[in-house]
Amino acid sequence: MTIPAQPSRSPSSSNFDADDERGYEIFKAAIPRMYLCNALGFAVLGVVAWFTQRSGLFADSGLFIYILTIGAWLVAVFGLSLLVRRTAPPASALLYLGLSVLGGLMAALIMGSYTDGSIVLACALCAALYGVMATITLSTGRNLYAGLSLLAVAAFAIAIAAAVNMLIGSGILGWTLSMILPPLSLLLVRVGINTMQTSAIEAIWTNAAYPVNQVAIRGTIGLYVIFATIAINSTAQQHTIFQGRMADHGQNVRPGGPPK
Repeated sequence: MTIPAQPSRSPSSSNFDADDERGYEIFKAAIPRMYLCNALGFAVLGVVAWFTQRSGLFADSGLFIYILTIGAWLVAVFGLSLLVRRTAPPASALLYLGLSVLGGLMAALIMGSYTDGSIVLACALCAALYGVMATITLSTGRNLYAGLSLLAVAAFAIAIAAAVNMLIGSGILGWTLSMILPPLSLLLVRVGINTMQTSAIEAIWTNAAYPVNQVAIRGTIGLYVIFATIAINSTAQQHTIFQGRMADHGQNVRPGGPPK
């Protein structure tokens, strides 16, 4: 008896259809866990940033510490995105918490001039937002990552942030952080959904022992990867623009004389 050949597919090119019911179920179950991971990550990041700022740990830090901390965070993000494929979910969760701690240190260093409570407020709003999203998803089955649902959640987050800022009398930096960070993180969630779909299919293909937890953690870390990639590309583009302007300025300056 001849067995008909099966069409070849790769996990990276597959998407959910009628034949991927198990992959969809894994993906759907991983969504609220990813929201909970985000809530925990923002909570840890905010607490570490607040404690670091209050303790004055980076009060006398120079450029070397600045570059070292950012470099360590970037290495941790991209390194963890590779390690999470090869480690059990408990170990991946611990590594993710370590990444959140490092992110808090970086936030305290980069924003060393922020007023007390501004970064804490932004992180607290994000943590609460993802906690509410996880609760809604678990209780109603709505995943909240579709276009209109995500817009509604973003509008709700902005309204709550504005109300809290007015209530506590935040400064301009507190307003800026708390109004931008929650919608930005939601945008990253929407961009990272395809990565989670691919991860769910890969979990089936590789017979992962804990597919739902692995997909949830990989999806959470994937948001950091997307953010880091955008930040690196934006910095590189700004550097290129700056170099171009400096080159144009140099061409327009005559030795010993004013610019043309």
